[in-house]
Amino acid sequence: MTASTNPDAPHPRAARSRQPWWRWAAVALAALGLWFSFDLTALSLGAAASNPLIQSQCGGAAAGGGAFDCRSVLSTPWGSIALSRSAGSPRIPTAALGMGYFGFVGLWYLFVGVASGRRWVWQLVIGAVVALGALQSAHLTSVMATILERWCLGCVLAHAANAGLVLLTLCALLRRDRTDDEHAAPSPALAL
Repeated sequence: MTASTNPDAPHPRAARSRQPWWRWAAVALAALGLWFSFDLTALSLGAAASNPLIQSQCGGAAAGGGAFDCRSVLSTPWGSIALSRSAGSPRIPTAALGMGYFGFVGLWYLFVGVASGRRWVWQLVIGAVVALGALQSAHLTSVMATILERWCLGCVLAHAANAGLVLLTLCALLRRDRTDDEHAAPSPALAL
């Protein structure tokens, strides 16, 4: 009995359209990064963190001189971005931009997934976004290590989640099934 007549055999299209495990790992890492960025935004705005680890290390008594002094790191010029060059202009917490970044990456991997077949070029879009995020993470980690000489646990956790996203996106960029044009994904409408 051939696979096409065997009712128990997996359908070839279903077998080929399955997304690799790193798609779901990327969604999970992006969700973690979004949660860490949300808590860092809350700390930047004077509220408490929802993550017990970050709250215990950065939000309470540890904030005044513990190993991770998140509030003092978040209150530096690198902790927010001015909306204009004029003095006294409103500032947006850098962590809020991180929320947007992790949200975009998570939604991309959740709904668009990993590009395949002749549409593999769509993977370059998320690759470019993650590369820019990696550069920003490296820059801010360098600032904490060399300029501030203080560490923010939530920041380190968000940058670690981003490093994982970089590795998973590299896996997606290097995948080898770019020739399966019959089951190419994503559709341009979905990617847009």
